[in-house]
Amino acid sequence: METDFHKLIGEVAGVIALAAFVPYIWSILKHRTRPNRASWVIWAVLGVLLLASYHSSGATTTIWIPVTYAIMPTVVFILSLKYGVGGYNYLDAVCLTGAALGLLLWKITNTPEVALYLNIFVDALGFLPTFKKAYLQPASESRPAWVIGASATTINLLAINSWQWSIALYPIYLAVFNSAVAVMLLGLNRERLKVG
Repeated sequence: METDFHKLIGEVAGVIALAAFVPYIWSILKHRTRPNRASWVIWAVLGVLLLASYHSSGATTTIWIPVTYAIMPTVVFILSLKYGVGGYNYLDAVCLTGAALGLLLWKITNTPEVALYLNIFVDALGFLPTFKKAYLQPASESRPAWVIGASATTINLLAINSWQWSIALYPIYLAVFNSAVAVMLLGLNRERLKVG
């Protein structure tokens, strides 16, 4: 059942998620962060598909982070064309094909949950190039942006007003994966400071 508390928490989480992109974009423009093009094209395309399928699954109070993730990855992807690293490979093609398949399955089955689950899986594949880059080149990612993003997605868990699988899965997935990148970047930074 939707309450004012759930709605407020969802809106706060959405604002924080939007704020996470400010240091990320600033860091890109200052040539400190080099976004992985493969991850960001996948997230840009899937952001729109996930927003549509997630909303159609009945999400309301937790919708603001998906709205942000439908818009801002496109901005980052456009910037990555000039300032980013990586290219388009087999993994990218598989992920984009999976997204198209998810949309097609949604249309055929008229079941947004099918599209949602498939698109979450494909979106998770989009994390692989960024995980690899964050591990090998942690200085090429914006720690503040990932920490803020992890905070936003974790706060968004409090906005879940219905613990149905189709409503809870996407916020849980975002919190886990954003936190994993943030923790990796923070941990690698501390290890390298000790070595240096």
